[in-house]
Amino acid sequence: MRIILILMCGLLLQNCSNKNAKIKSPNDLKSFVNDFCTSPKNTSTEKVIKVCASEFSKDLNIAENKSLLNAKLKLKTTHLYINSLIQDQQETFLSEEQK
Repeated sequence: MRIILILMCGLLLQNCSNKNAKIKSPNDLKSFVNDFCTSPKNTSTEKVIKVCASEFSKDLNIAENKSLLNAKLKLKTTHLYINSLIQDQQETFLSEEQK
């Protein structure tokens, strides 16, 4: 009796965790990526920079490598932008100090 009860509880819990949607088209993937990237835990803050990237390919390894390269490129671009803002502020501060 205990074994049957444990098996039934296990099956019920397994069915509760099967809410994963299957991605069947590129549009499904795009909507998943948009939902994932815009969720509050995956967005940048004042102290943390987060980026999202995705790619399509028949080979999973190629898609993974391409998305990693895209994410690194986005991160580098953001880093360069922030550095240029800091440099502009420093130049402004120094020019005001010299006046």
